[in-house]
Amino acid sequence: MTTPDISVWAQAVDLYNKTLTKDPNKRIDVNTGWGPGIHSLSSVDQLIDFACETKKCAEEKKWKFSSRVDEILLWFNRNATVVDVMIQHQPHITALVWGGIRSLLAVAIREIEVSDKIGSSLLDLLKHIGRWETYLQLWPATPRLSAALVELLAQIINFLVRASTYHQTPPHKRYVKASFTFFNEKVENILASITRLADNAEKEALLASQVEQRKQFTRASADSKTQALISEGQMHMLRNINLKCESLAAMSRKSQNNQESALVALASCLRDAQVHEIQNRQQAAIRWIRQGLSATVNIPHWEKDTCEWITTHKAFLAWKADGYQTPLWIHGIPGCGKSVLASYLTHNGFNTTDTPGGVFAYFFQKSQDTSTPSAMVCSVVAEIMTSSTLNQSEGFFDAISSIEVLMDRHSKGTDCPLDMTWRILESLMAKSPGFAIIVDGIDECAEKEDVKKLLQHLGKMAQTTNARIIVCSRYFKHIHQSLGNITRLLIEADQIGADIQAFVRAEIDRTTRLAKIKERLLTKCNKQSHGMFLWARLMLDAVKAAPDVKTQLEIMESFPPGLDAVYAQFINKTGRGLDSAHLSIRRQFFTLIIGSFQFLTINDIGTAMSLDVRRLCKDENRELFDVETKLCDLCSPLVVTTDGTARLIHASVKDYLTGFENPTSLSISLDATTTNQFMVTRCLCMLMLPEFNSRSLIADLLRRSMYKYSEVEESAVAMESPSTLPSFYKYAALNWHSHLVALPQAPLHTLKLVAKFFKSPQLVTWAESLFLLRGGLHGAPAMEVGSYLKSWLTLQPPSSREIVPMKDYVESAYGQLLEDSQMTKGFPLASAFIRSRLAEYHAWTANITDSAFDLLVTAAKGLEDHLGPHQLTLMALDALATGKVLNNIFESLHRTASLILLLQGTLVRGLHEQAAQSHAEVRRQRIQILGPTHREVYMSMSYECLSNFHTLNFREAQRLGEEASRGLLATGVPTTRLFLHNQLYLGYALEGQHKIKEAQSLYENAYATWMDLNGPDDPSTLMTQSAMASTYRKLGKLTEAERHYIICFAGRQRAMSLDNYLCIDLAISLAYVYCELHRNEEAAALLEICLPLPTLKKPAHFERVCQIRHLQALMLYDEDPAAAEDLLHDLINASRHNRPPVNRELAWVRVTLANWLRNRGKLKEALLLFQDLVMPIYPSHSAPLTDEQCNIAEEGVRLVKAGLAIEARRLLGSHNLQWARDYYFDIIHGAPLTDTAWERGYL
Repeated sequence: MTTPDISVWAQAVDLYNKTLTKDPNKRIDVNTGWGPGIHSLSSVDQLIDFACETKKCAEEKKWKFSSRVDEILLWFNRNATVVDVMIQHQPHITALVWGGIRSLLAVAIREIEVSDKIGSSLLDLLKHIGRWETYLQLWPATPRLSAALVELLAQIINFLVRASTYHQTPPHKRYVKASFTFFNEKVENILASITRLADNAEKEALLASQVEQRKQFTRASADSKTQALISEGQMHMLRNINLKCESLAAMSRKSQNNQESALVALASCLRDAQVHEIQNRQQAAIRWIRQGLSATVNIPHWEKDTCEWITTHKAFLAWKADGYQTPLWIHGIPGCGKSVLASYLTHNGFNTTDTPGGVFAYFFQKSQDTSTPSAMVCSVVAEIMTSSTLNQSEGFFDAISSIEVLMDRHSKGTDCPLDMTWRILESLMAKSPGFAIIVDGIDECAEKEDVKKLLQHLGKMAQTTNARIIVCSRYFKHIHQSLGNITRLLIEADQIGADIQAFVRAEIDRTTRLAKIKERLLTKCNKQSHGMFLWARLMLDAVKAAPDVKTQLEIMESFPPGLDAVYAQFINKTGRGLDSAHLSIRRQFFTLIIGSFQFLTINDIGTAMSLDVRRLCKDENRELFDVETKLCDLCSPLVVTTDGTARLIHASVKDYLTGFENPTSLSISLDATTTNQFMVTRCLCMLMLPEFNSRSLIADLLRRSMYKYSEVEESAVAMESPSTLPSFYKYAALNWHSHLVALPQAPLHTLKLVAKFFKSPQLVTWAESLFLLRGGLHGAPAMEVGSYLKSWLTLQPPSSREIVPMKDYVESAYGQLLEDSQMTKGFPLASAFIRSRLAEYHAWTANITDSAFDLLVTAAKGLEDHLGPHQLTLMALDALATGKVLNNIFESLHRTASLILLLQGTLVRGLHEQAAQSHAEVRRQRIQILGPTHREVYMSMSYECLSNFHTLNFREAQRLGEEASRGLLATGVPTTRLFLHNQLYLGYALEGQHKIKEAQSLYENAYATWMDLNGPDDPSTLMTQSAMASTYRKLGKLTEAERHYIICFAGRQRAMSLDNYLCIDLAISLAYVYCELHRNEEAAALLEICLPLPTLKKPAHFERVCQIRHLQALMLYDEDPAAAEDLLHDLINASRHNRPPVNRELAWVRVTLANWLRNRGKLKEALLLFQDLVMPIYPSHSAPLTDEQCNIAEEGVRLVKAGLAIEARRLLGSHNLQWARDYYFDIIHGAPLTDTAWERGYL
């Protein structure tokens, strides 16, 4: 830095001399230099050069002892083992040697640390000093920036002077100074100050740039007319695209002399098409992000001369003076006008220089569609994308690209996880000039976890220099905690009393019938409103409805203070004139409005009211003639109808109606249990109506679901018009289970209703409808619902669990349809879909039994018969190949390349080599049908990767996985499930080669995406998370491994109970972590819980029994070696009755047992453990293997254990040997299976 502004250098030197040093020898004379006898230093560059020179000289004149420090440290490193043994066995002798040099080493190391710190800090200054110089050159007339740089420069001078004097100190004094003084702490304090001041300088530079941008904005406004003309020209070109294309076609038929004109016209068409494409992308992105949001929002309006006090409030001014660096939280009592203030601030809270990027407001409504944090973010994103401020900017196009990625995964923006849409908002605003976001009524949102996330995001955004964040709500502790550091503005009654008076005056002036009692109304409001606009409005509405002045005065005088008292008066007053039937109707109205998770339409309420829960039908005699009129008559003014929906006038009404302690006969007490009980019975009744038992409806839903799931075009098969589901059916399908699990204990009749629903065909209608309502992009939402129900049932009494058996949840209803002749004969293709769906549910619970596999086979054949070489057929047989491939099936189906459902069941059932061959065949035939670069080809390649991993062909698996990864990215997006599954398989292949960190990176990225897309309980999320935990265990991150394994273990148990091999795999993995953490009692307890489970009695899971027994023996060995050996001998003997008699874990058992036997000198017995694992390639006689051959067999097992299966096979082949069975070492399917070959704690 050559100090372009001499006054800045002089000010910095002056500040340093006066405040940062008391030593006259360290002060700088700006005219003559620094101290006596030193060359003149008139810039920071010279100071840095001088400091570097003194450091270099000091290193060249190092104290003699320091030159020996490195040798001493290297010696200790080379002989660390010797030192450890000496310390353990001869501590008194080692202490004499070690104690003598320990203090000298500490001194030397301390000096080295100080020197390194100074050196690295000098390098950092060299990196940044040029940028700070540029700031002064760009904005020389900015006082705030100059002042910040002066203060920063003074501290830099302070550091450089102290560094130089330190290195000029003689070596012996320098060692003492570094070790026995506070010099190191002083240097750290100076560096911390430099960091803080540098941040401040960066902020001031950003502010200076924004001011300059504002000036340029004024100059650029003159160009706006030109830009408008350009835009109009572009639109004109778009309108003429078709005309130009027609003229191009005409010109192409002319002679060659006109070819040049044709090329010009073609280029023009291409340019126009590009503009058209960008506009289409923008419109599609905005439509998607806005879908499901309210078209209109009733933004409250403020009266003239009201709300102006907010911008002069001391808290608001302090927030503004602090640079808006924290969120401004405006809170107050219910009905005090927070929304009105938010509306006022949206229009009048900021001037254009503060927020040139715009002011964006969101008013939460009491609706699931518009009162979710995701809806808030989507609404703001849509508003920003349609504003002229950011249109066509770099962030704008990035946002479109990000939205297009999400459009492939979610049906609308509000279905996206909050974190994903928030990242779009952040990218839009990152390069925006100053902007403001105002959020009102966030306390009315029910999604507490997402509310917490949203508040944390807002709090973090407020710390950026271009953001002004305001949140308006009632006071709740969780809001305060989530926002973090805030500026609070409490709305108090005396502050808004004048606003309420102004509002009342304006309302009286607009209503002539109130003129005669104006003063009395004003006096009443002044005394009893207590700062509540809502109370004043309700009183005025009640008085206005009176027929004469006398009645007006009576209503006014009897109108009670306080909102709860007002609500009670309305309820009791309207209830006195009602008979029991109308009281019941009124109660049902309030229950539906309060109990629903979203706004219900008037039609929804009418439908719900007409349901007969006992007979499970609609009762026409209960249908109300005019629902809206009746609703207003019975519930007004506490309920209003807007845009065809019914809603409470204010959130405090719900608090009142649900908060009764001693209700009267006319009051309405609606606690959460009451409302949820009412809602769940109405929802179940709706789902079980006879009309949803229609076989044609079920067939139609199945076809739509399967085509949606397979991501193929529905036009491939003739489709019936999609059935339109009633609005209340959609609500019931999405929410019935949420109402049920909200009940602490469900009544008997509700449990029986649930059990009946599970056994009915209507459950299939619901499951397929739910799949489509969730966007059709997620495998089995019905099974997720089952997971929640299982968790809830575990807390219910045993009698309740008996009434609602979850064992055959979903499967029973689908199975009954397969036995229904009307279904199988009338809709044969739908029957194949049912079998596919049933097999998918078996796979969800990791239960690929013989019957489940038969379903896969039958489904694949059915799809082939009806669709031929169609993508759905291919997918059906690919899945089957992941379970078991039989030669006769393959021969009968290979001509159509229908091997997708056949292949996923194969891996689960252990026929890995056949699965690999079948996937390769599917890929070859897909290339013939679809071409070599189609996404389905890469999907088959991904499955090949997985199959090769299971057969230990890790390098080929890695090659296939990497190629599939590139292909899937080129033909899709990184958030598709195919790509994410492939990343998991590729991670397996890397992990098998001990490339643990590479695998960990893949798992972590895929896990984060799965969490965003499908949440923590999705099977793909849990599978990826458990694989990630495996890498943490292998890298020694045991605490992280334990945390993730516990989460997966709990999630799997919720979905499928402990008695499932996926849960057992996680229990074994967790037990290994406990052992490495030296928590053997917890590990032993976990293994003892698993060992008696019925699943482990099946021969297919014998390897897991071996894993448990092996780990038990390893833990037992230190206490009782003989008992541990006996345990493993018994395990090997028991395996002889199993088929196959050898598995991967039993090979590791032999290695462990051989090590123990050799420790006791039993060399021959150790070798014999491996004689049945290999056999000669060309056997000449039946003689037993020689000792040398057994030794080769053991070496081969150890190579396989180290991940070198190919090398092991070569070793055996070079000695005329081969494995007795190729599949002995195959990795069986699991959660994933615990990699017990990696035994860091027991090797």
